[in-house]
Amino acid sequence: MTGRFASFFIAALLGAITAYGQTSLDFEALADGAAVTSQIAGLTFSNAAVLTSGFSLDELEFPTHSGKNAVTDAAGPLTITFSPAVAGFSAYFTHSKAITVNAFNGAASVTSASSAKNNAAVSGDGSKPNEQLTVINASITKVVITGDPAGNSFVMDDALVTPVAASGGGGGGGGEKQILYTLYSQPAALVFDQLIGSPNPATQKLFLTTKTANKVSYGVKASTAVQDVNPEPEC
Repeated sequence: MTGRFASFFIAALLGAITAYGQTSLDFEALADGAAVTSQIAGLTFSNAAVLTSGFSLDELEFPTHSGKNAVTDAAGPLTITFSPAVAGFSAYFTHSKAITVNAFNGAASVTSASSAKNNAAVSGDGSKPNEQLTVINASITKVVITGDPAGNSFVMDDALVTPVAASGGGGGGGGEKQILYTLYSQPAALVFDQLIGSPNPATQKLFLTTKTANKVSYGVKASTAVQDVNPEPEC
């Protein structure tokens, strides 16, 4: 028989693993109904408007990922232009229509992420709201996020923008660009299964491994002997 305890310091560490210089966007400083345009340095939005829980946002159907504010696709596909170019973009979406995040370098589409779900909390297909979609490429100058072409079909919250880092003298050479990647992971806790009555294990270390050249995933391995280790997703 096993018992459980949660090592919350590791959970907090997992939630905070980000690349240096990454920009997090929660839209909390913007007023309800405001058009999002160039308020955020380095980013220009179009067809984006702020919705606030308890006011213009139906939070029962379209809950925010955090805080009270989210952004919707007002009147058409939501576009974000980056200056300078970035290496990654991620955000949490609750959507009543299929959604696609297209990333561009200039006029050329370089990568995309999509979901065919309807994850609206009340009228959806049962999928969990706040689905994370991520695009990564060496140089992204724009993302176009399309749900219903007429707009007003999704809310976006807690966006993460990862910059392209210019390499210095160490390791890269030649002044070429290096992509600054981010591990996106937000478990609520890292749970250890252990024998009832046994002492708690010592402070744990987290070991991360990459699986392929262009996709990053991670495994969790305890630094001391316990029965099992599992990251638990947020509820």
